[in-house]
Amino acid sequence: MKYFQNLYKSHRHLLLIEWFYGIFSAVALVLASLIGLLNASVGAALLIIPLISFTALSMNLVCWALIKLFADHLSSQNQKATKEPLKKTTKKSTTTKKSA
Repeated sequence: MKYFQNLYKSHRHLLLIEWFYGIFSAVALVLASLIGLLNASVGAALLIIPLISFTALSMNLVCWALIKLFADHLSSQNQKATKEPLKKTTKKSTTTKKSA
């Protein structure tokens, strides 16, 4: 539980991976298109590299979104769990029945 919260709090890893995949995908696409101008079959074969890189970037974004959702859910549950015992201890029955 704490692992996911700490993982989400360190945004540095997320940004590094996103930038790496994005730049690598763009550079590979440009290289494949330039090679495709010289030799169409080799350029088409090299287009699989940016496709895989873009797919990895998309999957990574989805995974980080799920980690964020899971971490937020856990933190909200922890906050509710810590507030409930406080409410139970402060609420005391003030109504007493008087016998006639």
